[in-house]
Amino acid sequence: MDKHFLSLFLTLLVSINSFAASIDDGIAAYDEENFKQAIQIFLPLANKGNAIAQLYMGTIKYEEKDYKAALTWLRKSAEQGLADAQLEMGFLYKNGEAVKMNAKSALYWYKKAAENGSLDAQIEIASMYIDGIAIKPDGNKAIEWFTKAAKQGDDFAQYSLGEIYARGILVPQDGKKALYWYKKAAIHGDSMPLYALAELYCNGTAIKQDLKKCAAWAKKAKEADYDVTELWDKFRLSKYEN
Repeated sequence: MDKHFLSLFLTLLVSINSFAASIDDGIAAYDEENFKQAIQIFLPLANKGNAIAQLYMGTIKYEEKDYKAALTWLRKSAEQGLADAQLEMGFLYKNGEAVKMNAKSALYWYKKAAENGSLDAQIEIASMYIDGIAIKPDGNKAIEWFTKAAKQGDDFAQYSLGEIYARGILVPQDGKKALYWYKKAAIHGDSMPLYALAELYCNGTAIKQDLKKCAAWAKKAKEADYDVTELWDKFRLSKYEN
């Protein structure tokens, strides 16, 4: 190997390693809430165009309530395609922090983040279509975005789809789909989908009433620390306990 090339390669390797170490050191300082040290590390890197450093600079400035600087750094990072920064931009526009509230801009940045794989952004988009926050409510679009996250295993998205179908939120009620998504969410062990399944079987509106199955799911919800007393007493589930 040519000595000049080898020397150049080693110099580049050292430079890359030191750059990575600087980012890691900055993150460590941030995690310890040593913002002064974190800024000393991140600022030179951010000025050189490093998107991760720009994200952290924006986050620190936001926490320091320097919203103008926060917006500047987060936008620089987001425009380079960093999903976390795009998600934060969506949050700022949705809540009117550092910028004037603007649902269209929030949706724009959330969609950018979602396209880059952000589950949180997919859920935010779905929630905006359900709540109708400055945009027209649209059940089908909400389902589309919740489904993207749900298929990646997100339990909140799975539970939300169960709720939409069970209660007929902006779309026709569909008991089979509600049951499917509630069960997907229940696998994670959270009490809410467990209770939702019990309620679904007890009420018998979206699916055929089955008090034995209702009792079984209510028992699981209770074991997960959900208060099932009202449902248990209303449908006299104690006789289905065994």
